[in-house]
This record gives sequence, C-alpha cells and structure tokens, in this order.
Amino acid sequence: MGDKAGGNSASMRWARWTFAGAAFMAVVLATASFAKEKPVDIVAAQVRMQGHACDKALRATRDRKASKPKETVWTLVCSNASYRVRLVPDMAARIDPLK
Repeated sequence: MGDKAGGNSASMRWARWTFAGAAFMAVVLATASFAKEKPVDIVAAQVRMQGHACDKALRATRDRKASKPKETVWTLVCSNASYRVRLVPDMAARIDPLK
C-alpha cells in the first residue's frame, strides 16, 4: 500500500522514462534534417528501447498518409524483423510487428 500511494513504484518510474524517451525521440525526428543522425537510426533506437529486436536497421520509410499532426508513422525494416512505428509526443511509441 505505502509504496504505491506516492506513485513511486518501479512500473510508474519505468512508464515515466518510456514516455519521456518517446517524447524526446519525436522531437529528434522532427528536427532530423538538422541532426547528423538518420531517421532510420532514431526509429530503430526507439524500437530497441521498448524491447523489440532490430539487429541491423536497414531503412525507415515515413508513411505520410497514416501520419497525422503530432503523430508520425514509420515503417522500419531491420535485418531480422519489420515494424510499423507510430510516434506520438509524450507517449510510448506504438510498435506493431509486420509479417
């Protein structure tokens, strides 16, 4: 009871860091043209940070039709898997494995 009342449980801390990481990644992607890091590397890092396998990121393609303001959708192709990645500021990325 006592450790959850203050909101300091391990899962709450993890959720805050995940959301902070997703927000950071969205900002970085929005300014990727000014950075040396490529979108494929940024999207792959987010996928890995959330526990999905991506041995070697091959390409990331932005899905402009599926994207919305403040919600960017990417298709990430890795050497061992492919994902549809939806990035929303202040939230964890939604990652769906593709077959």
